[in-house]
Formats: sequence, structure tokens, C-alpha cells
Amino acid sequence: MVLAKAGSLCGIDCQTMPAFANTFPLGAILLITVMIQVDDINHTLRRLERLMYGHNFEVTFGIEIFDECNNYVDLISKFKTRFPEALPEFQSPIPCDLDSLIEDIVSCFDYRGDNAAGLILTEEASQQIKIEQSKYLDFIRAFSAGAVTAFSYPDQTGIPGYPVWWDFRFILFNEKMQCLFTYGAASD
Repeated sequence: MVLAKAGSLCGIDCQTMPAFANTFPLGAILLITVMIQVDDINHTLRRLERLMYGHNFEVTFGIEIFDECNNYVDLISKFKTRFPEALPEFQSPIPCDLDSLIEDIVSCFDYRGDNAAGLILTEEASQQIKIEQSKYLDFIRAFSAGAVTAFSYPDQTGIPGYPVWWDFRFILFNEKMQCLFTYGAASD
């Protein structure tokens, strides 16, 4: 996994660092903070996968952050390293806005299927899912603070998951020269 630039995602400023910061290089502390955030969101996605497992219904989620990535051309080689079977060089990402992206993800989250294939949830399970979904969406919003350019990635080739009921793949470029790629799919 390629990590985000130290401190640039979490917005930590030197004046808010704890007292022990003087014993470590600032970059090392900020990198650790970003690693924790990425690890936390991946833990959230694994938890969502477990919570959203139902009768003939399972989901796959993922998120990757690529550093030093200002546009799609910058992303292609990094993308191929992480997803070797993908064909980004033959794709034309579809521009979208952040609100539409969030709306599409929420629509996928809200899908429950039916008695043949889907999620049948208790109120408690539904609340747990909502909490984890909010963490995921908040992470995307935090990444997108300031100017962001968003795209829908049109091809599922080489991306984990098997879309049957729904799927999404989005690319976001922020003003800190970072790219976030996130995906999700529901299958039987």
C-alpha cells in the first residue's frame, strides 16, 4: 500500500503536537498518524464487510491512497502496481462531483436485497452498519477537504469484488497531490 504524504491528510499542525514530539522527527510522527488513519479505515471496511454479510449476499470494499499523484496520468503506473490485472491505460474516467459520489455510495449502502438474496438486519445490526458507513464517508470527506477532482472509474477488471447487485469505483485527487481510489461491490 502506498501511504499518503506525512501529515497532509490528517491536517495536524506543529503547534498541536504532543510534548513527546521533540524526541522524534516531525515527519516520522506525522507518517505514523497517517498510517494509523489508513489502518483505521481499512479496519472499518473489514468490519462493514462482516456486518453486511447476508443470505446469498456479501460485499467487498477497498481504499488506496497514492502519494505524489496529481492527475490520472500520474496514477496509471501506481494503480498497475497495486492492481496488476487492471487496465487503467485503456480507461477514460468519468468526471463527477463529490456530492454525487457520496450519494452513489449511500445508495449502495442502503440496498438490502430481498428474501432470496440480501440483508435482513435487526435494529441493532442496522445501527452498527450505519456507524461504520459514517466513518467511511467521513474519511472520504476529510480527504476531499479543499479542492478535489472526482471521477468514476468505469472498469471492474482487476479490482477486487464481483459486482452482482451493485458496485462503485471512484478516484479522487486532492490539492495535496494525493489520489484516493475506493471501490465496493455486492455479490451473491
